[in-house]
Amino acid sequence: MKRVFVLTPGFEKSWADLGLGDDELFAIVEIGAKHSVLLTSDQTYDDKNGNQASIFCDVYYEGEDGEAKKIGTLESLGTAYPIAYDKSGLYTAGGHEVRRYEVDKAGFLVMAEGVYEIYDETGTAAYTRETTDGTETITEKEYMAMVEAYGKATVVNFRYGATDA
Repeated sequence: MKRVFVLTPGFEKSWADLGLGDDELFAIVEIGAKHSVLLTSDQTYDDKNGNQASIFCDVYYEGEDGEAKKIGTLESLGTAYPIAYDKSGLYTAGGHEVRRYEVDKAGFLVMAEGVYEIYDETGTAAYTRETTDGTETITEKEYMAMVEAYGKATVVNFRYGATDA
């Protein structure tokens, strides 16, 4: 018996085909991309809300050639900031930042947006947004909107249990 998973109807891939070990947990999530996204991690923890959460995972996506490929790695900055997702993308976070990632039309993982809270030597906060177009200064309200979007996103629940075939 080999462990397999299905990303889209008719698409079946074995765990071994991707070089994944038996200690890897996975989640298949919908983030508004053309295909589902496979996330794997061997570093999970019980978030006390019913999830096997993680702050570190590899991201796989089905390419136009029908093959699942690793397209990146995500990492949050501490267990208070588990990797999460919604229909707009995958989120990572830290004490003073939130980043949202998307799978672009070419099938690459890209940071669509990152917001940051930065303090100067007097303790005054400034806020910036980074996108593929560059970095700009934003308001605290704009920063907090992204923090709230992350807070409303679904924590990725990693699990064992790929189908036996």
